[in-house]
Amino acid sequence: MKKRVITAVILAVVLIPLLFVGEVWFYAAVSLLALVAAGELFFLMHRNDKPRVVFFTVWILSSYVLYWVLLSVYLGALEGLWIVLLLFAFTAMLTMGALFEKTITVSAVAQALFAIVFVAVAFSAISMVRSHGVLVLVYVLMVAMLTDMFAYFVGITVGKHKLAPMVSPKKTVEGAVGGTLIGVAIAGVFAGVFAVFDTATTFGLLSLLIVGGVFIAAMAQIGDLVASNWKREHGVKDFSNLFPGHGGVLDRFDSSVFAAMALTIVMMLLEVF
Repeated sequence: MKKRVITAVILAVVLIPLLFVGEVWFYAAVSLLALVAAGELFFLMHRNDKPRVVFFTVWILSSYVLYWVLLSVYLGALEGLWIVLLLFAFTAMLTMGALFEKTITVSAVAQALFAIVFVAVAFSAISMVRSHGVLVLVYVLMVAMLTDMFAYFVGITVGKHKLAPMVSPKKTVEGAVGGTLIGVAIAGVFAGVFAVFDTATTFGLLSLLIVGGVFIAAMAQIGDLVASNWKREHGVKDFSNLFPGHGGVLDRFDSSVFAAMALTIVMMLLEVF
């Protein structure tokens, strides 16, 4: 417990100021998190074999490059065609690797393509949210963290029905609903008081904070379950030991990246920019 608390304090000291640095510096920091997350997925999926260093290098660098391309396209600095070209290139390189290198299997190629796209999309979403302002990022982090926290308290208090017993036995339906309602309400008040979103109408704002908020909270919980399922499938407790007592990058940001992806979708659909 002592180790966990110390690590949490250090993370808070490092990550909280990071929210307020310049956008480019923030994007660069998140790109490094994406690089580490890609490595975590690589070692998770290849715990029982020894793929070549070249395969590992292509894997993590592809995630890194795709992260920057996705973000650049979103910010209008690149044409969307670059995404298509990169995906074609990654697919060709990895497929040829399986053709000429026997240690690289077809299933490994499929895993690599999934991991590359997932990490790039997930972490670029955090930077996309940040591009709309610090308060927008704070809002989405609030929804994710408050939902998780209150889901735990509601669950241990009144929880009776298991949410996903095969993946996370302690999570309950009551906890998920309660955490969502409380988390969305508190984050919604924050967004309203500090005018986080610039919407044309009050109806648009309420739609974003209520319907969008519930969607974001639900996706945050799905992200946590997805990460738990991956770890359970591979028989590990954490993705890595980067943060003692807290696991790795994906352990700390599983809910947040899914929440960020959800908010990005909501903002694009409602044209809130």
